[in-house]
This record gives sequence, structure tokens and C-alpha cells, in this order.
Amino acid sequence: SSSSSSSSSSSSSSSSSSSSSKGPSGHARTAWQRAAADSSREVRSLAKQIELCVSLNRRSSQPVALTVTSFTAHLETIAHRMGTHSWPINKHTEHVLQLLQPEQLVVLSPDAEQPLLQLSPDTAYVVGGIVDRSVCKGLTAGFGARHGLRTVRLPVVEYAQQLGSTLTLKFNPSPKV
Repeated sequence: SSSSSSSSSSSSSSSSSSSSSKGPSGHARTAWQRAAADSSREVRSLAKQIELCVSLNRRSSQPVALTVTSFTAHLETIAHRMGTHSWPINKHTEHVLQLLQPEQLVVLSPDAEQPLLQLSPDTAYVVGGIVDRSVCKGLTAGFGARHGLRTVRLPVVEYAQQLGSTLTLKFNPSPKV
């Protein structure tokens, strides 16, 4: 799910001295302006992820019902430009926890110990629309734990051999200081 917050703060012209990024007028952007730009970039990326899911689901031999929660006005505006009106998805402005009972939900998390080995038609599988360029270990598992939700991971290890693939783990021996 995605969240978008709109700020009604007055447009202050104080600029952050630690910022070297410039706005369209060539002036230094404030922290609020940088955050808003980052948020817009993340929402565009989220909309592209949803678009990809819709495309893959359309080509699937067993398509599923796709539901997007926390479908905010900001996401709607960006997704509309991408053709959201033709996307066969259920859109809700409410958060997933406002729509479904915890016992109906399973959170997919790369940090979960148990693999997802069987799908249930009575279960909604939550895929977080978290657009992050870096790894935030434990984020989705933490969400599940905080709300008493079952968490599972995709069965990559269990099915790698069947898919004719070997599992390669990336390892960086030199940590960043």
C-alpha cells in the first residue's frame, strides 16, 4: 500500500544550506520541496509497478483479482496518465487493514521464515507498494508482526532448481563506512 501526505504549510522561501539541488528557477530547493519531489518520484514508480502487475496478470493463464489499497488522489492522478481507467483492478482509498480482517491477510515479506507454498482463495496476499532504492530489512515483516498478520516469503529457494536456475546470493565483502 502507498501513503501520500499533503502538506498545507505555507510556501516558505527559506532554503536549506545543506542542499545543492536546484529547482526549476535555479534557486536552492527547500527540504519540503525535495521531499515532495522524492514523493512524486516514488508514487510514479509505484504506479509503474502496479501497471506491470496488471500487464503480467492479463497474460497469466490463471489471473487473480488485483486490489490496490491506499489509492490516494496523488496516485490516481499519476496512474490516470498511464491509463488506469483500463486497468482491471479494484481501487480503494482505505488502507488494507480498514478493508479486511487480519485473519484474511497474509503479508509477503522477503524476511519471513516460512515460504508461500500454497495459495488459498479465501486469503488476500499483501504485497507492499514500498518503493525504496535501498534494502530496508524487516520492513514488511515488521508491519505484519505489529498488526498480528501472518508473513510468508516467495519460495525462491524451494523452486529455483525446478525453474532450471541456480540461486546466486550477492555479497559485498567491503561494508560501507
